[in-house]
Amino acid sequence: MICHHNNTYRDLGRFRMMRFPGSAAEGAGGAGGDCAPPDRLAALDSVPLFAGLPLRVKRTVAGQLDWRNVAAGTDMLTPGAQDGAVFLLVSGTARVSNRAATEKRAVRAWLEPGEVFGELAAFDPAADVFVVSAETDCTVALMKRATFLDLVTGHKILALSMIQRLTRALGAANGRIDALTLMDARQRVAYELDRLSDADPGHRERRRIHPVPTQAEIAAAVGLTRQTVARLFGEFLRAGLIERRGRTLRILKPGALREVFENGSIRDS
Repeated sequence: MICHHNNTYRDLGRFRMMRFPGSAAEGAGGAGGDCAPPDRLAALDSVPLFAGLPLRVKRTVAGQLDWRNVAAGTDMLTPGAQDGAVFLLVSGTARVSNRAATEKRAVRAWLEPGEVFGELAAFDPAADVFVVSAETDCTVALMKRATFLDLVTGHKILALSMIQRLTRALGAANGRIDALTLMDARQRVAYELDRLSDADPGHRERRRIHPVPTQAEIAAAVGLTRQTVARLFGEFLRAGLIERRGRTLRILKPGALREVFENGSIRDS
């Protein structure tokens, strides 16, 4: 998700455009920003989904991308507010969330440079159910829906990559369903922390979440109240499973945390 052109957003004026000769962004809304043009081909090459395309194809596609600088806190993709284009995250960090009827947002994933979003809605507008927001200042490249679909239908290697990507997404979705239907509160929170974590640089035996979602966001993601999440965070802290410093949460004992969501109990140290 995992996880668009002119008129992509309801408030496109909040975007600061990157204008340079030949850019498809020329003439679009928003104030122009003077900055050096990015290496378009290198940016496209940095996206694993497109890395296997022939060089001549990548050169053509790179010249057609639409570039934008996005301020931190801006919603880049919202349900019903896009035209099917696909986003390539060139720099910065973004969060993927869903908005429930209560307007609470549950964080589903964090996106780093080289990742793609909006591709599901390019296949089927009904799949446009996620909100993608800039956690930090971001640079994104937008690919038209028609260009993306032509690439997928015309290049088997890209089609296979998309099938693998969707298969992984389906597996992750099944895991979340299990977490919400078969696990108790302690297991749900432990599962969500493990799911959101990645390797902790410099500490091979640990994992980390940065930036860590708020307790309210975690609660919305796993169907609990914020107070319940706060209580369970306290349990995990006292058991030495996690520590929090600023916007970083470290999982000090990943194996023990996985035992929590597998059997529901905290192992004595």
